[in-house]
Amino acid sequence: MKGLLLRLSALDADAEAAVRVIAYFDALVEHRATAAALVRATAGLAECPCGLELPDGRILRYGPDGEPSSPSESPTLGSPATAAGPAAAGAAATAGAVGAGGAVGAAASGEIAFGGGRLWLERLGGPAPLDELVLERASLAARVLLLSSERVGAPHLADPALVELVLSDREAAADRTRALRLLGLEPDRPVRVVAVTDDRGRDPGAEAVALVARGRPVRSVRVAVIGGVAAVLLQRRDSTASPAEDLRAALSSRQAESRNTTASSATAPGAPGAPGATAPGATAPGATAPGATAPGATAPGATAPGATAPDAAAPDATHPGTTTPGAAGVRGGDTVRVGRGGVRVGVGGNVDGLAAEASWAQARLALRFASAAGSPADAVVDHDELGPLALLADIPTARLREQPDVRALDALARTDSGALDVAALEAFCRTGSLRQAAATLYLHHSSVAARLAHVEDALGWHLDDPRDRFRAQLALWARKLATD
Repeated sequence: MKGLLLRLSALDADAEAAVRVIAYFDALVEHRATAAALVRATAGLAECPCGLELPDGRILRYGPDGEPSSPSESPTLGSPATAAGPAAAGAAATAGAVGAGGAVGAAASGEIAFGGGRLWLERLGGPAPLDELVLERASLAARVLLLSSERVGAPHLADPALVELVLSDREAAADRTRALRLLGLEPDRPVRVVAVTDDRGRDPGAEAVALVARGRPVRSVRVAVIGGVAAVLLQRRDSTASPAEDLRAALSSRQAESRNTTASSATAPGAPGAPGATAPGATAPGATAPGATAPGATAPGATAPGATAPDAAAPDATHPGTTTPGAAGVRGGDTVRVGRGGVRVGVGGNVDGLAAEASWAQARLALRFASAAGSPADAVVDHDELGPLALLADIPTARLREQPDVRALDALARTDSGALDVAALEAFCRTGSLRQAAATLYLHHSSVAARLAHVEDALGWHLDDPRDRFRAQLALWARKLATD
């Protein structure tokens, strides 16, 4: 290109200038300039204000000094310059005006339409000789850059140092802007931060990428692990929509696939629980394999549900709460942890790119309310849906831990059967139904009713009373926040 410019400069100065214009916009495309950078560069090259109306209706306008201005309107589509195409764009003046801050500016001296958008120059005294070429090359660059920016950004692990810089409230705005650009995000577009963790000890970054990839296409996604929690930066096409429902649907899909895989493995020939297979540790012929007992049937040596608490069953009995991996019960008087670990997600609010730290703080707060033991609706918590409940997180954990109801729940959970009692209370308050709570815990509903009766006796509550149910739910939230 340099040799060509030297030869052209000796033959035709106008030809040399034209090639320089082409090379200028080719460089912008090569470096994947943003729409704002393209308009700013075009205005600087043409030495007059330049405006761009994007396909979504947004309007960008920059002066030759590189300073942005707020246009009040754009040139009317169908003006002589637009209708005639690039050949007439440099010669036609548009009746519409583009002003800064609501004021009417100079009339557009040239305009060109492309793929649902428009680009124009505002030069006093009419178009310059190269304005037609500038508009044509700028519109071609805009078409390429906008098309590439609209492609779906595949979620991937980003540089944690850059993400930490974006999410820091102690760094200068210029540093955070640069970090956003290096991450491939646009500082002038809203961003939302999502916090993801996995209670099973798995890599939260990989889990976040897998979860986000299952949802609807997102404009840009960047993931980094910070302090054991995956921070997901999202810039969606619809910047106002929350990703919470998409994440819940993705989590539900993953759980369904996991259950199907587990069921297929369990029924494979020779697998524990398969027809004709002997349960590991069985000592008598005809013993029932774990998970193979029909609902309501009593395993050898077991006590039927409803007669006594399920945790009173003999050591060889099959417990309804232990038929699913990750569920828990009590065997031989030993307490087993209740609850299935898994992915928990907190969704922050939609904020400006330079205020990402606020969305990150909201996401981490929402994560404290999320529970992997329930449904996807419980595992994914949107900060905007918490409402005044979010204020509970402002109370110091030491004060929450010393609250009498929280201390009573902790004392109950430390007893032999108390862990399942508290789990039954959590499931009942979460679902609002005895049968749904039983399904969540893989217990018979009569067993859940018996455990709720234990809770009422131990804490003096009456769960039929709405006030006591609210008190119980508040105590459970406070206990979770105090121990998170």
